[in-house]
Amino acid sequence: MYLYYRNVNLETSATELVRLVAGFQTQLVDLEFVSNELYLCLEDDGLYVYSTQFKPLNLKHFYSEFIAKRKPAIKREILIQAINLRATADNLIYGLDTTAGLGRDAILMSLAGYRVTMLENNPY
Repeated sequence: MYLYYRNVNLETSATELVRLVAGFQTQLVDLEFVSNELYLCLEDDGLYVYSTQFKPLNLKHFYSEFIAKRKPAIKREILIQAINLRATADNLIYGLDTTAGLGRDAILMSLAGYRVTMLENNPY
């Protein structure tokens, strides 16, 4: 799998990102994405998912909106209520999200103070 980048100035940042994920490589790209595949591309203004099936998705905006809506009422989130454990600075609680998907559950748990490890089998 590839993390694409369009600007040669982003090569270092792209290389640092792929070190975090096994099996990824970087590739400079200067063309449009044309197939129905999903493409992960580092741009000057953030990380995007591209496909011909939907408009480009800026992950920073996607997650920042999600967090802004959920953070003020994190204690009322159903997932956090189901876990029913209170994390504190003295009592760190570790969580394992084995169906990470886009990471929304892991984000909720981290907003509630948990240390979360995410695992996802599907590469997309």
